[in-house]
Amino acid sequence: VTIFAIVVLAITSGDTALRSARLSISEIFSINQIGLIKRIMTTLPLIAIVSLLLWWSNLNAKSFNNLWNYFAWGNQMLSATTLMAASVWLIRQGKKVSSIVTLLPGMFMTAVIATFILWTPGVGGQPYGLVPGGLSLNLSIVISLLAAIVFAVFVFQRGRCKK
Repeated sequence: VTIFAIVVLAITSGDTALRSARLSISEIFSINQIGLIKRIMTTLPLIAIVSLLLWWSNLNAKSFNNLWNYFAWGNQMLSATTLMAASVWLIRQGKKVSSIVTLLPGMFMTAVIATFILWTPGVGGQPYGLVPGGLSLNLSIVISLLAAIVFAVFVFQRGRCKK
């Protein structure tokens, strides 16, 4: 039962990630997703990329761990930016006070993720964050808090702009 659950969770995470990526790409490039052919044509490059990543991750345990690590914090980054996007929408709807409900958790997640990416040196030479060897924890926290504040200011500016 446990093995089945682990397999199902990985499949549903991948399915959700691919669907989100397809919809994001179609939104960015203004590709209508009503017809089946347009969905397939938007999905094919994603399938090719995912296939290459899966092939690479199956070469050895280290490459799988690297891929899973980046998927994990990439997923958290997506969550933080989704909260920030919801804040922009709320501000545009004239609900500035309500936007704090999504803005504060988005700022918190941004700070935590950025701290992890900047600070974590990895284990046994395996990269975790984006800085080889990692920065000091204090410096990572300062940079991350500044990034969260800058992101929040950007959110308020975008929220005040009408589309």
